[in-house]
Amino acid sequence: MQRPAIDDDGAAGERRAGARSDLPAQALPIDQLRFGIAIMGADARMLAVNPALTELTGYTQEQLLSDMDLRILTHPDDMAAEIDLAEQMWRQELDHFVVEKRLVRPDGSVCWARQEMTVLADPDGTVRYLIQLQDISPSKQAEHDLRDSRTRYMELVERMPIGILSSDAEGRIVTANTAAAAIAGLGSIPVGFRMETIIHPDDLPELATVIAEHVGAGLDFHVEFRIVRPDGTHRWVRNDAHPNIAADGRFEGLTGTWLDVSSIRAADVVLRQQAEEDQLTGLGNRRYLFDALDAAVKAGETGGAWPSVLFVDLDGFKAVNDANGHGIGDLVLIEVADRLGDALGPDDVAARIGGDEFVVCIAGAPNAGGTRAETVAEALIDSLSDPYVIDGRVLEIGASIGIADWRPGLAPDDLVRDADRAVYQAKRDGRGCWRRS
Repeated sequence: MQRPAIDDDGAAGERRAGARSDLPAQALPIDQLRFGIAIMGADARMLAVNPALTELTGYTQEQLLSDMDLRILTHPDDMAAEIDLAEQMWRQELDHFVVEKRLVRPDGSVCWARQEMTVLADPDGTVRYLIQLQDISPSKQAEHDLRDSRTRYMELVERMPIGILSSDAEGRIVTANTAAAAIAGLGSIPVGFRMETIIHPDDLPELATVIAEHVGAGLDFHVEFRIVRPDGTHRWVRNDAHPNIAADGRFEGLTGTWLDVSSIRAADVVLRQQAEEDQLTGLGNRRYLFDALDAAVKAGETGGAWPSVLFVDLDGFKAVNDANGHGIGDLVLIEVADRLGDALGPDDVAARIGGDEFVVCIAGAPNAGGTRAETVAEALIDSLSDPYVIDGRVLEIGASIGIADWRPGLAPDDLVRDADRAVYQAKRDGRGCWRRS
């Protein structure tokens, strides 16, 4: 605190010596106050101090009332702000100011204090200053501890391998860690960023529905969706979220985590393929076929197209396989699968259920599935009887087909059984033809 210039040291000494007797009566009972009090004259010298101030500063009353430069009490780093305010007060631009600063005690220890300085003007024009100092070290320590705790928390969040995010009620990002940005393929996710700009458009409606349902009930939820990265690739994300609801029931935003489940999703696809796909030909297997038949039968029962089943049994395949080896035989089966796919429509299903046995489920028109079944059967017989050029060898096989049309009351097993019986009739009738059960 900068002291005003004093023209005559003797005069200043006289003013100091007589100052106490000149204090107004209401300024004297300061010894009873539990926070530090000082009354300072216009010459910046202390006229009175209370015991609480001596305890706070570590200086004796005699030291404080001596010709001590009061700037010694203020930490050097806090000096400039206080001097500026004090000078404004001495220029009568302020009559009051409050500042938080550090006090340096004689032993070198430091404490935080809240200093309030007020002008006391007597009726005769005498100007004095009331200084109140209150120890705020505990609250400052609490603030420091809180900041330190927040810093450690944010450092922990940044190191977490999963994305951690929060958003406001409008869906704008408030916080997002490095892992979340990495999942999104971004260098960082800034405050205010709108996540719907990088969520796959096909996944937005379901996500919006899930959020609305759970936010309304105040319930945690999880949902999976795709993130579209800047390079055009997709990442599957599992979002576990908690809605933040204010005391008055207002929705304030979401806090949650992102887990990149792309590899899990990919593994699920592989497992599903292994469970439902014939590993040699890539067609569906028996499980896949009966799932498809079950769906087709249910569609027929509810007024949809009546499906037909074609049981395709290869003619002459065993001889080709025995004469040329299983490797060549496998290549023939792969070619058969390709020809089946070429002959079928997008809603038809083909499966390999045995060595050289294939089953096709085709959709027809309501109550008229048979007509299309015959057309497909004839096309398949023609296609499968064309020569196969495998490893420089020209091989010939054929196909016999049994057809079973669905009608109310038939189950998937019934359809396959009836088509199997029909194919045996086709073989008895000379092969290379189709028969209906």
